[in-house]
Amino acid sequence: MNELIQKAERANQIALELGANEVEVLISQQVSTEMSQRKGTVEKSQQSNTMSMAFSLLVDDRFSTHSISDTRPEAIKPFLKQAIEATRYLEPDSNRRLPNIDWMGVAEKPLNLFDATQRTPQERKETLNQLEALALEKAQNEPLRSITVGTWDVRSSGVTLCSNGYQAQWEQSQFGNSAEITLVDPDGRLPEASTYYVARHFRDVPSHEHLVNDLIEKGRKRLQSSAINSEKLPMLLENRVAARMLRPFLNALRGSEVYEKRSCFKDKIGQQVAASGLQITSDPLIPKALGSSYFDGDGLASRTLPILVEGVLQNFFISIYNSRRLQMPHTSSQTGNIVIPAGDQTEKEILAALPRAIRVEGFLGGNSNITTGDFSYGISGTLFENGEKVQGISEMNVSGNLLPFLKKWLCSANNPWVYSSYRIPSLLFDDMQFSGN
Repeated sequence: MNELIQKAERANQIALELGANEVEVLISQQVSTEMSQRKGTVEKSQQSNTMSMAFSLLVDDRFSTHSISDTRPEAIKPFLKQAIEATRYLEPDSNRRLPNIDWMGVAEKPLNLFDATQRTPQERKETLNQLEALALEKAQNEPLRSITVGTWDVRSSGVTLCSNGYQAQWEQSQFGNSAEITLVDPDGRLPEASTYYVARHFRDVPSHEHLVNDLIEKGRKRLQSSAINSEKLPMLLENRVAARMLRPFLNALRGSEVYEKRSCFKDKIGQQVAASGLQITSDPLIPKALGSSYFDGDGLASRTLPILVEGVLQNFFISIYNSRRLQMPHTSSQTGNIVIPAGDQTEKEILAALPRAIRVEGFLGGNSNITTGDFSYGISGTLFENGEKVQGISEMNVSGNLLPFLKKWLCSANNPWVYSSYRIPSLLFDDMQFSGN
């Protein structure tokens, strides 16, 4: 960390000496390792150790960003000289200034985002062997074609340093295991399923048994799946995939989209945009969580931000720059952990109360438009009647519009997913349009 600080200080000094009025330097280092295996043979073994430096420069009221992977002073000086000269050709933008130093800081709450555990190549290979052996054992009665298992870990650290005197440091880690299965349907189709678990700390990654059981269950659901006739049905959106349908809504709340009038929620602050009772919060201060951080992209201390309260839109994600352009208060330049409170019913109890419903368990392509709110996604899942499985679902789409979609929320299950920055339980929505045969 001391080396990173020294490099950042030197780069900041060089930029100022070359004529920059304001400078932000972000230097980061990352070590990542990834391995995968199939049929006892390692198919991929990759390790990378990277260091990079990014600059935000303000030169005569003109702003630009640049990055370089060679952090030696003799490489940085000519690089910055060209960058500063190029910046002078841009249009002035008086809103591009560093925040007041009195606003900047880091969250004081300990977040415990770094685990120094380092595995040897032999330990990683043993993880692969154990995962594959267990998966093959559990799948011995399945129409199996192949199983691939994987493991990875990432350690990163960095320093943000600004010419106004602000400095912040960070360290983060991730550990994860994954598995993929391909089965054979009687008609010759090859349905696939996959699963993975990731955590900040090595000991928080679920057991091999847990991962493999999850894989086999997901694989069985895909066997002999097919489309049904187009129909409007309740949709139970499984917790681990719920982010796919909520991400466009959150993207539409970014200050840049609001300023450019590309958001269908641009004029909805204080209005009822979702069902009463739906609560969504951005919380970057959950210890060991994947979406946690001590400070945001502007160098302001991270804080919890309500997004929906009883279905009423409370805040956009507004950076310092966009707050100046929009003349609105700064909130945050980025999302933290997206949290929806858990309900008190299990998925099974929710489905049992519905005459007919589809549980969406995966997405296959699709698109969304945050300006109009329209979306359409390919899905896989399961059709239920009165809580009993009828058949697997595939080759179908779910479509609609974000504005009415959020108002169709009925309840949340009691199963929040914690292996993602979207800490969301399974969500029930009414009257969704599914397109099939």
